[in-house]
Formats: sequence, structure tokens, C-alpha cells
Amino acid sequence: MTTSLLLLLQQQLAQLVQMNEFLLLEREAFTSRSVEKIQTATAQKQNALVQLQATDQQISGSFVAEDFEQQDIKPIKIEIDNAMAELKKQNEVNGKIVQSNQINLNMLKDILMPRKKDRAAMTYDQAGQKSSHIRGKPIKA
Repeated sequence: MTTSLLLLLQQQLAQLVQMNEFLLLEREAFTSRSVEKIQTATAQKQNALVQLQATDQQISGSFVAEDFEQQDIKPIKIEIDNAMAELKKQNEVNGKIVQSNQINLNMLKDILMPRKKDRAAMTYDQAGQKSSHIRGKPIKA
């Protein structure tokens, strides 16, 4: 039973390493703003997530918590934990890039297509989000 768990954990680790590569490709696609690269990277990442989820379900359905406490399992478990931490970090970086790109796109859209409200009162906060400051009461004629 230990060898089958070890094989599944090795497979899971390989999938996590592959997922990290996909996240790096995704970051490159976001920074280059290439729609084709973004679509390809997203599709690859989605497929890798499905495979990773299937492996995870197979592990959780076949083994109990005590199986993971065996000495030959602990080193790969540590590697998996480290890989997961790295994936989380990479995903957060990609999320910040997407958020920054969205803010820049909204600012550009506002410049190119001004709305009817008074643009002089529109400012941007530290996060790059729009905020309007209305001073005083509006005057009715």
C-alpha cells in the first residue's frame, strides 16, 4: 500500500511542478498582453487542474491519515507542501498582474470615453480605483 501511495504522491508532485510551469507561462502571457498566449496558458492550466484534482481524489479516497505518517512518505509530503506554497505565491502574483491590467484598462477607457459627469472631480486612490469627491451642495438654477 505504501508503494502505491508513494507513486500517487510522486505523480501529484510532478503535476504540481507542471502547474508551476503553466503559471509562469500565464504570467508571461499577461505581461505580453497576448490574447492567444493567455487563452493557451489558461486552457493548459485548466487541464492540469483537472488532472491534479483527479489525483487528489484518488489519494483521498484510497488512503487514510495514518498512511501519510510513514517515514518513506514524509519527504515527498514536504516537497508537495513546498510546491503548493510556491503555486500559491505564483497565483497571487498573477492575480495582481490581472488586477493591475484591469485598473489600467479602466483608466484608459475613462480617458477615451469620458462620461457625462464632471471629470474634474474624478480622482484615483492609492489602489488605482476611481473615486469622486463632491464638494458642497449642488446648486440648482
